[in-house]
Amino acid sequence: MQAAAAKAALIERRRSHRTRARSTIILIVDEDGRTLSRATTTFDVSASGARVGVGPKLTVGQSVKIILHDANQEFMPCRVVWVGTRPEGAREAGLEFLHDRALAPKATG
Repeated sequence: MQAAAAKAALIERRRSHRTRARSTIILIVDEDGRTLSRATTTFDVSASGARVGVGPKLTVGQSVKIILHDANQEFMPCRVVWVGTRPEGAREAGLEFLHDRALAPKATG
């Protein structure tokens, strides 16, 4: 019962409804003085951000960019708002979109 209440409280704090979305994007990160780009996958998206799989080390507050494959290689600036680990051990992060949300990855299911 407490788990359901905690989940409901979390949902109420969100600014936007999340929708499950699997989309391949390019994550661009400055790490140790180098710019790294890696393909990754979104898990879900909202009007204000996305939950993505991550390989490079990310920290909360870090600025990153994403490139959407279907958006003519335009950069979308983002900020890392949380970093965590999925139950199977894979790393993931929550990104907040900083500008034009019309370019956000679209929900696929």
